[in-house]
Amino acid sequence: MKIVIKDKSIDVSEISRVYPAALVKTEEGEISPISLEWAESHIDSVEISGFSLIFYFKSESKPTLDIRYENFDEMVHDMELIFEKLSNIQN
Repeated sequence: MKIVIKDKSIDVSEISRVYPAALVKTEEGEISPISLEWAESHIDSVEISGFSLIFYFKSESKPTLDIRYENFDEMVHDMELIFEKLSNIQN
C-alpha cells in the first residue's frame, strides 16, 4: 500500500519507524533534526526553523527519507495519515 506525502511515494508496508522531529539551527548555521520533546524542553534556547518526518525502512539498504514541513500542524496531519495506513496493514 502506497501513500504520497509531499510528492514522495512511500510504500507503507516497508516503513519500520517514523520519527517526528523539530528542525533547529545550530551555532554553525546548519539545520539539524532533534526530538520534539527536547525542542519543547529547550524552547527558550533554540530557534525552531521547521519540522520533519524521518522515515526508516525495513530494508537496511534503503536510505532514510526526510520530509520537511514549515509548520507543526501540517506535519501532524501527514503523520496521522501515515499511521492510519499503517494500522490498516496490521489489522
